[in-house]
Amino acid sequence: MPKSKRSTVVSLTKTDKKGREGKEKLINDVQECVDNYSYLYLFSVKDMRNTFLKEIRNDFKDSRFFYGKNRVMAKGLGTSPETEYKEGLSGIAKDLSNEVGMLFTNKDPKEVQSYFDEFVHPDYARSGAIATQTVTLPEGPVKRGADPMPHNMEPLIRSLGMPTSLKNGIVTLLVPYTICTEGETLTTNQAHLLKLFYHQLAEFKVDLISYYHQEKQRLKNIEQNKELLSQLGIDSARTEIAKANPLHSSKTRPAPTIRKVQNKANKKKELVRPIRKSLRLKGEDPQNNEVDDLNVADTLENKAEFSTSNASDHLLAGEEYFDEEIKKKAIRVDGHFRSWVNPIIMHKYGIEASAREAWEKNGGGTFSYADSTGLGKKRKKGTISNAKADALKMFKKNPNQYFYRHNEPGEEQWLHDWSAQEQELFLEIVRQHGCGDKWGLFATYIPHRVGYQCSNFYRQVVLKNGLVFDPNYMILESTLLLEHLYT
Repeated sequence: MPKSKRSTVVSLTKTDKKGREGKEKLINDVQECVDNYSYLYLFSVKDMRNTFLKEIRNDFKDSRFFYGKNRVMAKGLGTSPETEYKEGLSGIAKDLSNEVGMLFTNKDPKEVQSYFDEFVHPDYARSGAIATQTVTLPEGPVKRGADPMPHNMEPLIRSLGMPTSLKNGIVTLLVPYTICTEGETLTTNQAHLLKLFYHQLAEFKVDLISYYHQEKQRLKNIEQNKELLSQLGIDSARTEIAKANPLHSSKTRPAPTIRKVQNKANKKKELVRPIRKSLRLKGEDPQNNEVDDLNVADTLENKAEFSTSNASDHLLAGEEYFDEEIKKKAIRVDGHFRSWVNPIIMHKYGIEASAREAWEKNGGGTFSYADSTGLGKKRKKGTISNAKADALKMFKKNPNQYFYRHNEPGEEQWLHDWSAQEQELFLEIVRQHGCGDKWGLFATYIPHRVGYQCSNFYRQVVLKNGLVFDPNYMILESTLLLEHLYT
């Protein structure tokens, strides 16, 4: 009878496919390992065997292996210089093809190479493998090693293609028989016969293809920059200018740098209450402040007057350092960002309308150095924290902590220099909401940028060019050294 159209197959399985969530988790895991480990090794495995791979995993307990889903892993590393997670990783991503894997570890190349050179185990070849030698059995009684072949195995080896017979209970080969020839692909019967006669033609071995080292890449970039400067003749030109005009030498005009104010060595250190003290980090209750202002992650309390006795006598405010034209255009702020998450992002992902609601409705708890998520799971003393991984868990609970290190889900982070359009947008946000703290929340108004990028751009570009006057920063006279007023 023809099959009925109403006959449908109903699957009762409840196993959920990982799908997109699984791929995103794999990408996040790969990027997290790039941040946490010094070395990334790309390896291939000859004659893969799970038993031996488990031994390697056991020896590298403090490391992380990734094997399979090459395209997804390559996406996490970045397949081009424009999209790579860190500089140089796109070269590793291009080699992620065929049967290769990744090893993240803090062990140096010599130690890893030495380990894998020694970790070689012979095994029986499987069907589809290439024979590494020719195996031939002589005519006469069949032996397996030093012992004769058991008589009850004669039907099995005869079914596998060997011309044998039983003579007086002894398995006998009528003519010489070649099991395999070097270079040919083994069939199932050939692989079975090789195992029966104890011929191990396979060899489990891990071969290192390449490796990535963050510090090595950084030093390589420095050397490339030095070569470029040498080709352009910038160093020689700088030397000639310094000789011609000593007043403009590097000693008179040091490179722009941001540093905290230090007490003079010959003065007794005065006990000054810090201007910026986070109740959240100490685990104390707020003191008559609005939670929306505290924002859980950036609590300010007990503002103290800054005493110029703690700083150099040559520190100047922006109003004193810059000329009249710059002062007319400059934006004045009080050093605080007075807004919440970008309303578009807030409504899109259902983030609460205030810091207190977001914190309490998503688990609550008390923030501390040992427990940055407020979940009661304190970090053990002496262990290294992973700020980026902790921030990833705080998307709805503490958006400021999340957006300080992460973009909106699915949004690419830009790592190139800030464009003129981005600078205009930055200054417009400063005019509307102020700036100086809560950089994670500030970054929600600037696409493709995270909080620490905004903070760095503020200190390195905005303040040094007099675009914004912040009372928490002063400038060293005759230089462009910004002094932060927080002790």
